[in-house]
Amino acid sequence: MKDLPLADPGEPDARSAARYLLWLCRTLAWPLAGAVASGIAWMMAPALMPVTIGWAVDAIVARDRAGLLLAAAALTGLGIGQAIFGVCRHRLACYLWLASAYRTIQLTVAQAARLGATLPKKVATGEVVSVGTSDINHVGNVIDIMARGSGAVVSTVVVTALLLRVSVPLGLTVLIGVPVLMAVVAVL
Repeated sequence: MKDLPLADPGEPDARSAARYLLWLCRTLAWPLAGAVASGIAWMMAPALMPVTIGWAVDAIVARDRAGLLLAAAALTGLGIGQAIFGVCRHRLACYLWLASAYRTIQLTVAQAARLGATLPKKVATGEVVSVGTSDINHVGNVIDIMARGSGAVVSTVVVTALLLRVSVPLGLTVLIGVPVLMAVVAVL
């Protein structure tokens, strides 16, 4: 991990909030890619456990000792993988949150120093305080949520595909129900 804050935060694309977030993602590309990959692996492990348990039950019914041992090994591997990737995702997410927050603070302070005495004429004092308290948390949260969000999307797609293979009505329930549920929760 790198030491924070950075000696040089870089030159941001400040034309809009979206461009600023894209600039942050580009500057944090490798840790962000690692967080997304570990987030996907972390969420895929519990998503695959019911299938693996079903495989173990089928092995028990068929009295297939080798198949049962293989299913047990797969369940153990999924549990260990979930623990390892969960720790990796969390460490990278914390780093990404802090790196994006510190970088934003550094850039805000540098801009305030450049403006000097003209700052109060351009923006209200409350707006500067808002950047320091609220906006930085939002920037950090957006970068942090990418790993969990991508893992959730990928695991939902995989679970839906697996359910469609097992039972079309059940798969369609997930395919239709999850977006509807997300829309309802978003309103709340």
